[in-house]
Amino acid sequence: GVVFNDPSSPTTGIALSTPGVYELTWTVQHPGCIATDMIHITYHDTPNPTFSYPSTALCQDHQVVNAIPMTVGGTYSTSSGLALSTQSGAITPASSVPGTYVIHHSFGGPCPAEAQTTVVIDRFMNPSWTPPASMCENGQALELSELITGDHGGTWSGSGVADQLFDPQVAVGENTLTYQIGTGACIRSMTGTIIVLPTPVANAGPDTAICDLSHTQVAVLTDGQGIWSAPIALTLSD
Repeated sequence: GVVFNDPSSPTTGIALSTPGVYELTWTVQHPGCIATDMIHITYHDTPNPTFSYPSTALCQDHQVVNAIPMTVGGTYSTSSGLALSTQSGAITPASSVPGTYVIHHSFGGPCPAEAQTTVVIDRFMNPSWTPPASMCENGQALELSELITGDHGGTWSGSGVADQLFDPQVAVGENTLTYQIGTGACIRSMTGTIIVLPTPVANAGPDTAICDLSHTQVAVLTDGQGIWSAPIALTLSD
C-alpha cells in the first residue's frame, strides 16, 4: 500500500510497501467545484549488488569457486586473464593467469547498482622429488636440487640439511626431509625419507715384518663383508 506523510500537502512524501505500479489521485476542492488528477508511480526494487567468495586467495589447482551474491542476476566482469563466468560470477582458477583481479557485479535498468571485490590467483608449484637409494655415512654431500622432479626454487628442511645440501656424515639412520615451494594460497610440500648407512670399520691389523714367504694376516671384521687385495707379485689365500 501507500502511506502519505501529509495527504493534504501538494508536496507530501510517500512510502510504498512493495515494488509495483501505484495509482495516486490528487483532488482539489473549491467552493462549488472539484477537480482530480491521476498519476502512476512505478516502484522498482533496488538490487543489492554485494557479493563474496568462500576465499579470495586461490591457487591454480583449486576447484571452481562460486560467487555468493546478495541478489541473484546482474553481470560479472573483470580484466583479461581471469576465467570468470559473466552470468554466475564463478571462477575457474585452473584456466586463469596468476595475478590480482577486481571483479565487478553490476545491475542495469532504472535502479542501477554495482559492487566489487578483489581476488588473487597464485601460480601452482609442483613440490615433487624422488629420494635417492640409501647413502653411506662417509659419502659426499648430496645436492638436493638434483632430486627435484617438480618445480625448482623452494626450500628444504630436515635432519642433515644445510641450505640445498644433504650431509650424510651428520645424519646416520632414517631422515625425513621436506621440500616446500610456492606462495600465498599455493604453498605446497612433499616429504620423503633418505636412509644413511653407517660406515663399516676396515681394520687390517698391525703392520708386520716376516721372514717366511707365507704369513697369516689377521684383520678385524665387525660388520659387513671384507676382501683382501694385493699387488700381482703376492698370492693371497683364505
